[in-house]
Order: sequence, then structure tokens, then C-alpha cells
Amino acid sequence: LSRGGLFSFLLAAGFFSVCLFLKTRASVYPYVIIVFLIVVIIVVYVGWIGISPIAHRSLAATFFPSEETWRQEIRLPLWRNALAVVKESPIFGSGLGTFEYVFLRYRPDEIPQERQAEHAHNDYLELLIETGFPGLFIALWAILRLFRYVLRGYFKHGDPMLVPLTLGGLTSCMTMLIHSFFDFNIRIPANALLFFIILALTTATVQLMNRGRSEKKQTSKIYHFTPSWRFIIGVIWIVGILGWGFRKDLAVVYYDRARQARAQG
Repeated sequence: LSRGGLFSFLLAAGFFSVCLFLKTRASVYPYVIIVFLIVVIIVVYVGWIGISPIAHRSLAATFFPSEETWRQEIRLPLWRNALAVVKESPIFGSGLGTFEYVFLRYRPDEIPQERQAEHAHNDYLELLIETGFPGLFIALWAILRLFRYVLRGYFKHGDPMLVPLTLGGLTSCMTMLIHSFFDFNIRIPANALLFFIILALTTATVQLMNRGRSEKKQTSKIYHFTPSWRFIIGVIWIVGILGWGFRKDLAVVYYDRARQARAQG
């Protein structure tokens, strides 16, 4: 019963169908029928979940929320007030993992006290707050390079085994990237692990196609790794980002001290 999840799935399914149609140049009707059947199955399944006694809301309340549901929705006021945090440190950010602490000063009254605001419910907004504009631009640049690299390999090659895996993997990643506009998917370790595994496998399929299937028939050879200057810079950058993330521990210490000082008047 996740609106963002269903919306992400439908957009990714449309992306999958368009790429498949452009690749095969076949009639569009089979793809329309397939997508329609998938949507019908999803609607029936979601409807069945919606009448479950353990569901937190009904199907109607999911797509046609009431005024009370809108009042309980924390995303819009959270996003609106979280943008003010960017003004504090637009270049370096507040540090990885520090959103729940720096947002306390901007928490609006519309969010009930019993509701947790540990994340921004938007991975891109949270990344902007914690790493600044450079961190967000690096992430968007990586996403752009990923799609360009994978789509180029998908339309260039015709391997009957690797081409479908490439499109399926890219569609999976796209679903997660779209859903990240509405939730904190990458902040959940299980989601992040699965996302990067699929990302690595998708990239590997394109590399196999670029190198040619003939190389896979050759006998295995010992691979000697020689670090390049790009590799060294990448390692330094990653280590620096991880070190920057330790600012969360400092934020916890400062937060506890401030709360103790406030309690003491």
C-alpha cells in the first residue's frame, strides 16, 4: 500500500517497455497488453492486501486520502522546513547521518511529537543537507553516467542472454532511484545492499558485452592489478567521505550536552 512504491513501479515498467520497443522495433500492442496485465495484477493484489485485517489503511485511503490522512502526512512540511537546513552549510553539508539532529531546530509544529523525523523521506534532499551541493551533484552525475553507459551497451549489442539482464537490472535500479524521491530507501541497509549488488551485476553485463563473448571462451588468466592515479584518488575520496561521516558521533555528543545543559537551566 505504498503510493510511492506503486508509482515507481509503474514508471519503471513504462521505461522498460519503451526500451524494449525501441530495441526490437516490433508492434507496440504486445507491450501495452503486457503492461496492462501487470497493472491489473498489481491492482488486484494491492486490493487484496487493503482488505487484510493487518493493513494499516484501506486501498481507498491509499489513493484517495482523507483530510485527516493529509494532516498526518509529514512529508510536505518536513521537506518544506528541511530546505532551510541547506542554508546553514550549502557547500560541506552537516555531515553524513546528522539529519535527525540538525533538523530538530527546524521541526515544524505540523509534525506530531510522537512521529519520528530521523530521515527526510527523500534521499536526494537528505544527501543535499548532509553533503552539500557537491555531494548531490556527484550522485546525480554518477546516475547520469550509469544510465548513459548501460543504455549505450543495451542498444549497441544483441547478446540474447546479457541484453535482457542489462535492461532488467537497469529497470530495477531505476525503480529504487524513483522511489528515493518519496522515501529513504538507500538509508535502509538491506535496500542499499541489494541496490548496489544489482548495480554491479548490471554494469558487469555491459562490460562482458563490450569485451565480446569470445573472451569468455579463453582459458582463465591470472589478473594483476596495477593501481592508477584514478584509483588512488577514488580511495582517498571514499576514505574522506567515511571520515566525514564520523561527524554524526560528534553531533550525538553535542546534542546530549545541549540537552543536559537545557535540563539544568
